[in-house]
Amino acid sequence: MAEEDLVELKFRHADGNDIGPTNCSPNTSVGSLKERIVAQWPKDKENALKTVNDVKLINAGKILENNKTLAESRLPIGEVPGGVITMHVVMLIEQMYIAQEVQVREKELDALLEEKLLWIKKPFSVPDEDTKCDKDKTENKKSKSMYCRRNSLLVSSWDL
Repeated sequence: MAEEDLVELKFRHADGNDIGPTNCSPNTSVGSLKERIVAQWPKDKENALKTVNDVKLINAGKILENNKTLAESRLPIGEVPGGVITMHVVMLIEQMYIAQEVQVREKELDALLEEKLLWIKKPFSVPDEDTKCDKDKTENKKSKSMYCRRNSLLVSSWDL
């Protein structure tokens, strides 16, 4: 293999760290590149890569497939003579973390909403002595609501 046929690649992670540059043949498969990335990935990182399936390689806005070669992936090999091609490394661990974080936030919001709805749907109790009702707002026939002032807060309950 001639020296000119080699492609110089650099792999960039979202946190700005780079692996490489590495010289590769255009006939190198994307899967073998991922194996190199997993082998060279810093082990002291919080999210260490374990398998090839934990990695997605992106070049020119396209996710590269494991079974294709660099040439089949249409890398801009001839466009950057003597230059380094930068590929972006996306870890699926990050995507799973983001999805888990979204689920946790959704559950928190659902619990908060349910708590508020339960408070709103509480059956109306007979006002006690420290509750003062406004006579003109006491009964609203359209919404079947009763409004009272309790401890200087406007309280609404539905007759269910």
